[in-house]
Amino acid sequence: MREGVAFLARARGLEPIRVQLPFDLQNSTFVEARLVYNRKTSRYEWHFVVDDGIEPVMRATGASVAVDMGEIHPAVATDGNTALVLSARELRSTGQGLAKAISILDARKAGMKRGSKRYRRMAKAKAKARRVANARQRDILHKVSRALVDYAVETNAKEIVIGDVRDIADGVNKGKRFNQKISLWPHGKLRSYIAYKALRQGMETLLEDEHHTTQTCPCCGNKKKPKGRVYQCGVCGFVGHRDVVGASNILSRRLYGKLGRVQVRETMYRHPYGAKAPQGHA
Repeated sequence: MREGVAFLARARGLEPIRVQLPFDLQNSTFVEARLVYNRKTSRYEWHFVVDDGIEPVMRATGASVAVDMGEIHPAVATDGNTALVLSARELRSTGQGLAKAISILDARKAGMKRGSKRYRRMAKAKAKARRVANARQRDILHKVSRALVDYAVETNAKEIVIGDVRDIADGVNKGKRFNQKISLWPHGKLRSYIAYKALRQGMETLLEDEHHTTQTCPCCGNKKKPKGRVYQCGVCGFVGHRDVVGASNILSRRLYGKLGRVQVRETMYRHPYGAKAPQGHA
């Protein structure tokens, strides 16, 4: 690398490929460079692996923070005393907007001759729509994961326990709308962003069984499938945010091996992406 330009060797006798690097990478120690084809955007991308020189010191003591991941609220976290609801409805609207755009462009392409100029123009428009949506989605997920890890640092946590939703779509067919919501839900990306940001802070990231966590009352243990975003217990009268109930029970299962042992005293709301939603306490 010379003067901010990386020279990547090719076959003997051929000039190396020159890649202009961003300013914040020009003084980095490079470990690996990869040329990756992105099928979603129909473009080649350079992926550089750099050594940041940071050796995280894992925390031996501290609290546990549990996270309930959702399709509407990307993440809800709690340490057992307070709960943090991270709202980013733009994440869902971005996925829905992309799905609608792809549907319209595919319908137009169906009536065109394959390989024609109009056909290729539609293909480029489709790739651009995916590229723009993926960039926006990635930005939102990074902001959400940063806000969550900052909350874990504030609560002096040693570990982040995430409800395991990897099997949510296995063998499930609940109609076109539900299936589309699940397919557009980027929970895997968010989980990976949380994991590496937490590691830099010396926190371990674990997965915990999330079955029945949003259906169990944190006060009396009664099971009831909630309708909408509010959980109302018909036995003890408890009323609370459904996703906060889920996060509380994930923490309860982690700490005590069963549900219904953790009750949150205070709920906070934050909107990491944009500034339209109000922030405060409830």
